[in-house]
Parts: sequence; structure tokens; C-alpha cells
Amino acid sequence: MLTRQSRNDVEAQGEQTIAQNDIESTEANFKSLLRKLAYFNRSTADALESEYGSDKINRQYTLLKTKLDEAYDLIQTIQGLKLDSDESDDAIDQWTQERKLQVQPYENAVEKLDERLKHDEIPKSCSLESLSHMEHSLLHIEEDLHRIFEWCCNNSLLVNPEKTKMLVVGTRQLMNQLESPVYINFMGENLAPVTEVKDLGMLLDSHLTYDKHIQALSSSCISKLRQIGRVKHNFDQSTLVTIIDTLVMSKINYCSTVWSNTSDGNIKKIQLIQNCAARLITGVHKYDHISPTLNALGWLSIKEHLLYRDALLTFKCMNDKAPQYLCDNFEPRNRTHNRDTRRNGDLDIPKYRTSIGQRSFKYRGTKIWNGLDTELKSISDLNNFKTKLKTILIEKRCPSF
Repeated sequence: MLTRQSRNDVEAQGEQTIAQNDIESTEANFKSLLRKLAYFNRSTADALESEYGSDKINRQYTLLKTKLDEAYDLIQTIQGLKLDSDESDDAIDQWTQERKLQVQPYENAVEKLDERLKHDEIPKSCSLESLSHMEHSLLHIEEDLHRIFEWCCNNSLLVNPEKTKMLVVGTRQLMNQLESPVYINFMGENLAPVTEVKDLGMLLDSHLTYDKHIQALSSSCISKLRQIGRVKHNFDQSTLVTIIDTLVMSKINYCSTVWSNTSDGNIKKIQLIQNCAARLITGVHKYDHISPTLNALGWLSIKEHLLYRDALLTFKCMNDKAPQYLCDNFEPRNRTHNRDTRRNGDLDIPKYRTSIGQRSFKYRGTKIWNGLDTELKSISDLNNFKTKLKTILIEKRCPSF
């Protein structure tokens, strides 16, 4: 049983731990602000002054210095606390209130930005109906970038133009019609188009073929399989399945709905990786047929898996479990006409004549959903839908319905 003195010692130790964590957190923020101030030096400000005006530049510079002074003062305040005195609780409460006041402006700024994005005031991309609109669209993008820069200045944030990249996306025929290189001016930097850009782990190219992404994905997965193969004798089959699911299959599953419209050649490359993983787990020889092995493991082939993932996302859209911008892609036929037909509950198929349009998720998802059984489409529970759909795909062993 703890005595009163022991309980007091435990409480004092807990308060010391809390205060120490606050000190470390504040010191980390202080160092982060120091790095920002080092980046935003006077030479950078002078270079941007002529383009955006001295008022906004000086305002951001002053805000950063003010933040540094405040952080330094707060560190000194916390380090000077006497936890064994009667004023420790009041000092810690004061520190907590000061931290809340610091966070509040950023919360308000984020709310304002969210509101602007809801009204599409800052588009994330710009599409062209024809090359004749190119000049106007480039000016429009530059204006949007300037507004983003202003918002960052007003909220003590920095934009690095050297890390900003521009990707022009289009068909090869349309890209070949560009008479001159496309440039965008952003904070004094001329942004030239790049052939590929990495966004959230996805390598996007100008033609959205995902060749570079599949190449990088294949290289990464093969490297992991080689490492696992060297130590596989130390694990049983169940553990090997878990390891490969974690280190290899998770990479393949990531954003598979985005790149699932890639070429058959790229899909074949990923299929070879899955075959290699299945053989590594089961010990099947190189020239043995792989389908029985996939069935034994309960794995879908890559084509089946991509169809499965597309069907799941379409199911979420049809049951309002996906973002609204995705749900708006699909429209039931009974909304477009009142004819009572056998396929009245199907989705309206987009009239895309080009291969690019037919590779889109809107078109793929519609075709997949219309091919599902009525009983399967009537399911409302996601887990139940997953189980039954996977069972159907394994039984049919067919990439499409």
C-alpha cells in the first residue's frame, strides 16, 4: 500500500515527466522554426520582393521571427518551473492555454482553406479542350499558384519553388502538337514540364501509362523476394505468407485501382512477381503450373485482383461509402429513363469511344457493376460483399464476368 508521501512522490514524478515532454516538444518546434528562418533568408526575400511586393515578404519574415521569440520564451518558462512549489499547477495551466492560443490561428486558417476548396476556388489541375486555350490556361494556373503563395504567407508557411513540379498530361498525338515548350512562372522560377512526377508513392508519367511505376514496383518487389528467399528456411508456410503479404503484396495492392488501366504487358510483369511469391511459399518448381498453387493459397490472379479492387470501390460508391466526387461518376439507368426493363437497375454506360476513356475508372466500374449478379449487387454489408465476390472469382478463375 502506498503511503501519502509515496503518492505525492509519484504525482511529482508524473508532473516532471509531463513538463519534460512539453519542453522537448517546444524545443522541436523551436528547431523547426529555426530551419524555416534559415531557409527564408534575406537573399531569398530580396529575390522575391520584385515579383510579389515587399509587404508580404516582410510580413512572413517578421512572423517567423516572432514565432521564434515566442517559442524561446516558452522554453525558458517551462524550464524554470518548480514542480515542488505551489505555483506549478498554475504555471502548467498557463502553458497549456498558451499552446492552445498558438494552435488556434492555424486551425482557423485550415477551416478557411477547406471552405475555399469546397467552392473550387483553387483547382488542383487544369484541363484543356483544345490547344488554342493553352495560353489562357497557363495564366489561370499562375494566378492560382500566386493565391496559394499568398495564403502561405498569411499563415506563416513557406513554399519551395525548387521542389514544385509541373506535369503536362495528354495523348502522344496531342503532346506532339505542342509547338513550343510549356513554362509556368512561380515565385521567380520558370517551371518546365517533367516527364514523370512522384505523388504519394505513385510515379505518374505524361501519358498515364504507368510504365515507370510498374518498373519501380517490380524492382522493389523482386528485391524483397530475394531477401525473403535467403531466410525462408527459418519460417513455416503460414509465417511466410504473412511476411510476403506485408512486404510484397502490400506494395502491389497500393493504389492498384489507379494503375489497373495500364497495359497487359505491365500486368504480366506483376503477375510474374506474384507467381514467384507463390512458388517461394509452397516450394513449387519453376515450370509447374501456377493456378493450383494460387488456388491452394486462396489468392486471386493479378487481373482478378484488379477487377476485385475496382468492384469494391464501385460498391462503396453505390452505397455512399466513398467520397462524393467518386460517387457522382455513376448514375443508374432508371434515373435517365422510366422504361421498366430487365436491366433497369444497371448503371448508365458512358459513351466513350476512345481507349483512354474506356480505361477510366468510371467506365471500368460501370461495366463491372453491370456484370455482377443481382443478388450480389443487393448486398449492403461491405465484408459480406468482399467474401462472396472473392469466392465467385476464385470459382470462375476468369478475369471478367
